[in-house]
Amino acid sequence: MGHPKVFFRIEELNNLQEQYSNDKEIIDNQVDHFLSNVNSKEGLYYQISLLDNSQEYFDSFKNTALAIENFGKSSVLNNRPLYADPFSYVYNSGFDLSNPETLFYFTIGLGVLFVILLFTKLKDLKKFVFLLVIIFSGWNAYNYYVAEPEYIAQKKESLDLDEYKDRKLKRKATDKFVEYYEPIQRYNSRKVYTYDVEGSDANDDDVHGTVETSGKYGEGIITDSYGNEIEIETEWVDKGELIGRDKNGNEYYMSVSH
Repeated sequence: MGHPKVFFRIEELNNLQEQYSNDKEIIDNQVDHFLSNVNSKEGLYYQISLLDNSQEYFDSFKNTALAIENFGKSSVLNNRPLYADPFSYVYNSGFDLSNPETLFYFTIGLGVLFVILLFTKLKDLKKFVFLLVIIFSGWNAYNYYVAEPEYIAQKKESLDLDEYKDRKLKRKATDKFVEYYEPIQRYNSRKVYTYDVEGSDANDDDVHGTVETSGKYGEGIITDSYGNEIEIETEWVDKGELIGRDKNGNEYYMSVSH
């Protein structure tokens, strides 16, 4: 049985589906290549920063980090929405005249019945069956020339490869973020401490700000020598010494202010 809405033009629909599948495979390879050299959270941040809509990804990472902190990595991975292929559908079962294939064979059956009735004297029944043949033949013609072309045109419009690429890249990037992310704090099990910090960036320009830490890791906001506020994630590297990283992978070397 063919597609519930397409029968006569099923080959055209299959060709469209095959083309879409090939285009998706190309996109999958592009995404894999784009993230192929990423092997750390910092590397992921840098690679994502190259995208025009990088802020959307960084916002998504923040939400993912919060979900990991509350529910754990496995829960985050197991509760992501699945991708629904635009060509996914359920085959109709049983006798359903809304299916063009069923309608076609039903019309053929009516035609055979009419031929048989020609050799009988059942005039009223012959007229009635002939009328049904005309009606259902017109229905078949409508499906072929109007309904099916409209359906295929709508299907073509729904195949947004840019959306698929964005969805694929976000999913792949999220997988890597979850893999490399180290929870900053475990609620109800560790205390959170606040520190004023000062230090410098990779260019030896001064930075200062406030961070919150829980265990080895933390986060906060620092201000550079130009007055720009920068969100960072921190890690203790020695007593009173921290290293901070922003969303672009830039590092800041800081110590607790006294």
